[in-house]
Amino acid sequence: MEEEVRQILRQVVKPAEPAATNEGLGSQIHNHFARLGGAELELPSRSDTPAAPDLMNAHPRISLQQPERQNSRFNRY
Repeated sequence: MEEEVRQILRQVVKPAEPAATNEGLGSQIHNHFARLGGAELELPSRSDTPAAPDLMNAHPRISLQQPERQNSRFNRY
């Protein structure tokens, strides 16, 4: 009787096997949203040249300039 209970529990508690699919993750996501009606996005034009980042003023609290030292023995000369 105990063995019969063990067999029943093994069948009921057995982890479900994932469904086999030949699709990759990207294809699965595409198909999911295609069933929902899809999404049409406007792509920006690529003719514009992007502006270079301003690295000198990138962060307001970080400065590349050294602060003047006050009350320092090295500032005497």
